[in-house]
Amino acid sequence: MERVNLITLKRGLNTIDVVHEDLGLESSKKPFAFLPAGTQIKSVLFDVKEKFRSTGSSNVHNPESNIQYKCMIGTEEDTQEFLTYSYEPATIFGKSNANTGSYFNSPTVKNYDTKLILETWVTSKIWTVGDDLATARRNLAGAGTQTAGLSFGGFTGSYVGTTEEYSSATWSSGGSLSTSRYGLGGCGTQTAGLSFGGYTGSFVATTEEYNGASWSGGGSLNVAGYFLAGCGTQSAGLSFGGIDSGVYSDTTEEYNGTSWSLGNDMNYEYGMMGGCGTQTSALSCGGYDVSSNYLTVSEEYNGSTWAITNNLNFQRRLTSCFGIQNDAICSAGESEISALSSTEEYNGSTWSMGNNLNYEVRNLASSSTQPGMTFGGWDGNEYIKRTELYSSVNPNEISLSGKMNITLLVT
Repeated sequence: MERVNLITLKRGLNTIDVVHEDLGLESSKKPFAFLPAGTQIKSVLFDVKEKFRSTGSSNVHNPESNIQYKCMIGTEEDTQEFLTYSYEPATIFGKSNANTGSYFNSPTVKNYDTKLILETWVTSKIWTVGDDLATARRNLAGAGTQTAGLSFGGFTGSYVGTTEEYSSATWSSGGSLSTSRYGLGGCGTQTAGLSFGGYTGSFVATTEEYNGASWSGGGSLNVAGYFLAGCGTQSAGLSFGGIDSGVYSDTTEEYNGTSWSLGNDMNYEYGMMGGCGTQTSALSCGGYDVSSNYLTVSEEYNGSTWAITNNLNFQRRLTSCFGIQNDAICSAGESEISALSSTEEYNGSTWSMGNNLNYEVRNLASSSTQPGMTFGGWDGNEYIKRTELYSSVNPNEISLSGKMNITLLVT
């Protein structure tokens, strides 16, 4: 193996500065440096300045904890990891940010064959813009997956029953809803979708089932309403919350493929929340209540009862949500001030911030599962046809550039 030193070493009295100008991601180009024999590493200080770009995208992303660096020492045959470091982003894009990493031991370099190896990789997810819907609209519903999505209903200035199917990275027309409406709930898949509730000028309890080509009537909800949330499948669906004639609801209903039955109430009465999961393991996040509060509340459903869990980091209503109860994404929506682009990720216990969408949007819909996508909505000025997809980053599809200074405190 040809040894190409990609790092410049600068030796000080008690330090070794390692300067790497090209933070490449290719495994075959892991930068390394030979360290003097007998060197004992006491600590490592990182000073990072970089940016990364997704292949085929014009968007340059602030790393925001997306980049991790791993330092190892050892020989070609025996490499010992001693430090893993997650980059904490600077507040200003492109600004250097110095942090001290923690290591597992104090490794001592035994001979000149020992190397310091730097690995760089992207760990989180980013949003990329996909194909536009044919019909821009807000307050629509969605179902399916990122590769087989379904959008239906909504408002374009009038109530619509428009259905579109997402496949092979493009949207195409599907069979229209029998009852045009907006603010409806949805769940299921592209070939077995479920729509329920909504508004047509009056609040409706209408349920329709989609077979991949056309919609047909199902059993009506027990309580009519709109801006309700839903999740599950066509034969095991769940509806919760919503608004009926100005009354905010805590109602839960379960669908068995034929009819709806009432489940136990939520802990709060509210609507305009996001929802995901299954009939026996569901998640509700955000929303809006009768006192005009934008909410951070989250609740989990176990098939019988709702339990309060940790709050979102930001108040939001008219948001999107996809995934499962212990691995969910809540994104976009509206705060008291404006439409949002922020994303939050749930691990079954707490919410943490993910990467922002490329655009601020509210009144949108999403797929049911992860990796997921959002589509449609309103930005406060116009109806939206845009689609964004949230996926883990493939290092082979990322170009990373910048500069890293690593200071090794040594004896």
